[in-house]
Amino acid sequence: MKNFLILFVLFLSSLFSYGQRDSTRIFLSFFCENNGLIPDYKTSFRDSISAVLEVKEVIQKLHKQAYLQASVDSFATHGDTLLSFISMGEQFKWAALKKGNINPIILSKAEFHEKYYHNKLFNIDQFLEFENDLLTYLEDHGYPFASLQIDSFMIEGNSLYGVLNYEKGPIIVFDSIVVVGSSKVKTRYLMRELHIEKGQPFSQKKVLEADKIISALGFVRVARPPVVEFRSGKATVTIFLEDKKINQADGIIGFLPNEGGGKKILITGELNLNLKNVFGTGKGVLLEWKKLKASSQTLNTAYYHPKLLGSNLDLRLNFNLLNQDSLFLTVYRGINVSSALSVRSRVSFFTGLKTSRQFSSYLGTDTTLLLMSDYNYYTYGLSYNWNNLDDIFYPHKGWIFDVQLSLGNKVLRENALVKRELYDQLDKKSIQYSCNILVNRFFALKAKSVIFTKLEAAKIFNDKNTLFINDLYRVGGLKSLRGFNELNYYASTFGIASVEYRYFTDPTSYLLVFYDQGYVSNAVNPSFKDDFPFGFGLGVSFTTGAGVFNFVYSLGQSREQKLSLNLSKVHFGIISRF
Repeated sequence: MKNFLILFVLFLSSLFSYGQRDSTRIFLSFFCENNGLIPDYKTSFRDSISAVLEVKEVIQKLHKQAYLQASVDSFATHGDTLLSFISMGEQFKWAALKKGNINPIILSKAEFHEKYYHNKLFNIDQFLEFENDLLTYLEDHGYPFASLQIDSFMIEGNSLYGVLNYEKGPIIVFDSIVVVGSSKVKTRYLMRELHIEKGQPFSQKKVLEADKIISALGFVRVARPPVVEFRSGKATVTIFLEDKKINQADGIIGFLPNEGGGKKILITGELNLNLKNVFGTGKGVLLEWKKLKASSQTLNTAYYHPKLLGSNLDLRLNFNLLNQDSLFLTVYRGINVSSALSVRSRVSFFTGLKTSRQFSSYLGTDTTLLLMSDYNYYTYGLSYNWNNLDDIFYPHKGWIFDVQLSLGNKVLRENALVKRELYDQLDKKSIQYSCNILVNRFFALKAKSVIFTKLEAAKIFNDKNTLFINDLYRVGGLKSLRGFNELNYYASTFGIASVEYRYFTDPTSYLLVFYDQGYVSNAVNPSFKDDFPFGFGLGVSFTTGAGVFNFVYSLGQSREQKLSLNLSKVHFGIISRF
């Protein structure tokens, strides 16, 4: 009857406001039979229909405040004012709500305590939240068809009594995953990534999170939401997937001025091979080779093995080599074991051996100092990564946060090229540790405009002050401080802050303008003064039939490098994805 009354008044009020809504406003006022406190409400409206809807909102607010009998008695109009006469009644309260047949452990998961419902005002939101938590817990633990009722429900005056009763329904277990689409990903691997095992209790949460987990893999995309089929107590999950072109093969050629003199141009190069989801198992292979100078080069290789021996641990093997002119050769072999904390975050433990051997007796202006040495460095560390980018290749918004801490034992080895007395002043064994941090942020200004900001910093320490040139970070180049030669700086401490504007001409092509501000410190070489180099430039990245073409032109200035067009850097290359 009350709903009919409201609809009837809506009809009358629409007639009332027909000729007035463009010229006058409608005002709303309440009258309560027992002078109760009316919740806050709007008082001015463009038409009377909106005013009556506001009355309905006020009644709903009163219900949530435990005035379960609150209702509209009548309406009246006085000039441009709509008068609403309401009856609030008494506030209802829980006298008692007993746990009934629900297991106490399950109730604790839903955070239910009888004291919350003993002589307390009735709160519909509180009860609905408990009901949702309870049913969610059950559907995540094998009972997707569970239901909740209140038995023995009684009302005495304004007091409510009840006993909880639930029906769990049949136990449901996972049976299998069915992959539909062009993807070649193996079902067994996918089940491990989604933490779904045959015979395991059904979990609606795992089904709902499947899209996010699969998207984070990078090499497949979800074509449509998963479909779950229940049959004979078993659940079959159908996932619709398509492979993404994520494997990379690319090369970059750089033309740099020969700062050693003359007019000859120095040609540098880089070749990359990055394979992911090898044989549909999620395994990965990485190969990177760079020629930095005429007699310098780097080689990085890695092998990634997900879900090692069926566990939730992922294994990565690393091998890195740096051959620096005729000065030294540094090699790192490492093992990284990681585990996902959530869809977006991951924690890793790593250990490795770094060895370095010098080829010349490199000394600075002070011949009493040993600036370079042979050593073996056994390192251990932890890293944490969090990533919520909206796209792995062409992000428009999101963050990347990565922090790494490591320490280890460093053992010096004497080299016949170095005077022995230079080793006498040094400890042969020491503790060495380092800290690295990377923060990337993407802002979408408009549909085609993106601001990319980056902060990267690192520091290396040694408690016995036995740091050497061949220990230090290498900074400079296309992927760190643009406008300078690749690995131009030796740094014990560095920081690089970058800002880049990207204008997308299509979803996979953009123009860019950037500025990089750096800080570089070298605690090993006393002749080196802290420097604040900066670089700026522009570039373009666009998709062709052969792959993604990249071109970057940059200029840089530092203590040792003046700002000059003759020292500009040009990098271009093509990335082929398959």
